[in-house]
Amino acid sequence: MMNAIFFIFGLINTVFLYFYIKSVMVVLLTAATAFGIVIAVNSIVIKKPKKKPKIIVEELKPEEKKKDEEKIISDIKKELEEFKRKKEIEELKKEANILSKAEKKIQTMKKASVKKTYSPGKFVASKNAATYHSPKCDWANNIKPKNRVWFKTEAEAKKKGYTKHSCLKKK
Repeated sequence: MMNAIFFIFGLINTVFLYFYIKSVMVVLLTAATAFGIVIAVNSIVIKKPKKKPKIIVEELKPEEKKKDEEKIISDIKKELEEFKRKKEIEELKKEANILSKAEKKIQTMKKASVKKTYSPGKFVASKNAATYHSPKCDWANNIKPKNRVWFKTEAEAKKKGYTKHSCLKKK
């Protein structure tokens, strides 16, 4: 298209030159330009609209129809089985999560239900001292096993003449 426009302007230009120069060369130039216009116009391709494809409808044979139906049914069954498996996995995960939470609760309940017992009592004193201690107290740990005196209650320790150590006054 652009070539044809170019040659048309060239032809107009050579016509003006012919009137001013009037030479044989201008006539040849005009002929060459006209030939260029003809070639450019012939090279222009007009796009034709594409044809729509024809739809051919054929009747399937009963055997082929049955095979297609069986394939569709088997594909649907596979998808259904996969869906069921995924659902079962999700349910199992939920159950496992619930069980792990329950197990954690049971463990915390077991820990909470364990009572600290001190054998043979809750308070300890030395035969050689006048104070009684909690068994966890650092001073209680320094008492030799043969000198330890055990009490089940504070009242019992006070009855024997012992006084509270500062480890018990914090409470």
